[in-house]
Amino acid sequence: MIKRTQLSLLPSLLVAMAATATAQEWYPELQSVSPPARRFHAMAHVGGYNVLFGGINEQSGVVFNDTWTYDGLSWTQSTANGPGARQRFASCVDRTRNVLIVFGGEDANGQPLSDTWEFDGTHWSQAATASLVTPSPRLGAAMAFDEARGVVVLFGGGATGTTPTDETWQFDGTNWRQLGLTTMPPARQGHTMTHDAARGRTILFGGFEPGIGSFGSDTWEWDGATWQQIVTATVPATAIFPSMTFFEPHGIAVMTGSNGVASQPVRTWIFDGMDWSAGPTAPAALGGRQAQAITFDPIREMVVLFGGARIGFGGASPLQDTWELSTQATFDSFGTGCSLGSATPELTAVANSRPQIGSALRLEVSPAGSQVLFVAGLSDATYPGGSLPLDLSLLGMPGCELLTSIDFTSWQTPVADRATTAIAIPLRRDLIGQQFFAQALVVAPPSGTGIVGAMSNGGRATIGN
Repeated sequence: MIKRTQLSLLPSLLVAMAATATAQEWYPELQSVSPPARRFHAMAHVGGYNVLFGGINEQSGVVFNDTWTYDGLSWTQSTANGPGARQRFASCVDRTRNVLIVFGGEDANGQPLSDTWEFDGTHWSQAATASLVTPSPRLGAAMAFDEARGVVVLFGGGATGTTPTDETWQFDGTNWRQLGLTTMPPARQGHTMTHDAARGRTILFGGFEPGIGSFGSDTWEWDGATWQQIVTATVPATAIFPSMTFFEPHGIAVMTGSNGVASQPVRTWIFDGMDWSAGPTAPAALGGRQAQAITFDPIREMVVLFGGARIGFGGASPLQDTWELSTQATFDSFGTGCSLGSATPELTAVANSRPQIGSALRLEVSPAGSQVLFVAGLSDATYPGGSLPLDLSLLGMPGCELLTSIDFTSWQTPVADRATTAIAIPLRRDLIGQQFFAQALVVAPPSGTGIVGAMSNGGRATIGN
């Protein structure tokens, strides 16, 4: 087994790294384990994790009842027994009680449902409502948690995909109650909702309205008492089964959607309470999907997207990829190492290891000689004695250069001519976008050449979330 010792980014490093605003972009998360491909599922942040539940894979005919959690690094399937298999259900997080609420949907036999379930991050339980009054069985409804009033708001949906209602319901954790309103959005299903906590408003967008023949692009707000249509200067492009979440640090709603055709990229739209604007451009690999699920991860301040389906010949082709709207964590090589006999030590990141907050960047060097000194620093331009790179010929290492300042060190004993270390990165959002640098000094075995060691190439780490 390779010996590992962590280099810790100590408080002095935190102080040295000034917080800066960094741009958010879409990046794929390459996972060795992930939920099966699906669409019409749900995602929400609860119990410290991003939780995924349910959905359907039309290619296999499977309707899911599995629960998965994602911590920003990896997916884990939960063993909790939950609701029966379903798709196209409504869901949101009751942030007062910190539970995921799931209502209705369509089961594996195509029957609409009207049951209410809760997940606290560990256990599922069916909500024991104090009365028998609940919304009628329906699919295609949408929900959001009104934080200002402490209630779940549900709108629309219907017993089939073509017979939606214009009903507004509230759930206080104990009872469902239908609200008698005179003004409301037209009946619809397949719309998306989220709560704008900064303004105390619930936002509704799009959906399919009977008789129109296409998906809508209207925006509505609920203030706890009335619905009001918001006429915006910019109207998002039509999206079929879009997904929306609230990006808390910036006080904006983030929505993704497309028509599901592979040639059309997924578009990201931002709503600030007044108007829509285009968000970060999605890469082509993210494009052309519908009925994906997204949620905001408040721990790492990123939006997570999973799955959806592309539509083409043969119907819906569900996807199982994970994407993040975040600042990408990267480790890149720079500079060159110098020869240790017939080979040059190479410093790389261990497979799938990246400098993400709340994790550890694992580095390895090979060939590794008899001992390895890993060094990490905050600069690739200067060190206390002068500028970098620094010629190390006078130290018995001709052709070698020091490429980074030395703020932290870690000695490692190689195994099978390979040495590994880990750099712990605190779960500090103010580190996002900051950089540090690494290099390895490989000590040569005793020989008659007079060479005492060699330096690897340098590594540039950009901290992401």
